[in-house]
Amino acid sequence: MDRIPRSEGRFKKNLTASVRYKDRVFSCVTKNISRTGIYIEAIGLNLNSERNVQVSLVGEDSLFKLGGEIIWNKTIPCDPGLSPIEGLGIKITDAPSEYLNFVEYQRYL
Repeated sequence: MDRIPRSEGRFKKNLTASVRYKDRVFSCVTKNISRTGIYIEAIGLNLNSERNVQVSLVGEDSLFKLGGEIIWNKTIPCDPGLSPIEGLGIKITDAPSEYLNFVEYQRYL
């Protein structure tokens, strides 16, 4: 799969997140965010690319509910005996204006 050039700046930001796919919910942590995408990591995601998901992010004082599509995934090796960490790149397809304002604010921190 060809990577699409990023037009939006990414910001390192650890936020508590949950990803919902069909009837499954996974607890995750964001590693970076932008207005158009997020990168999250968790144990045991096992989701393939190009699936529609719902993402809930807990901001400083807000809960953001986003629609997205998994664009890519990767497995991050861990120590023997530990479950591997799964990373997902999610393209945001639906975001409230409050989330977009939150990301814009991060630019100035």
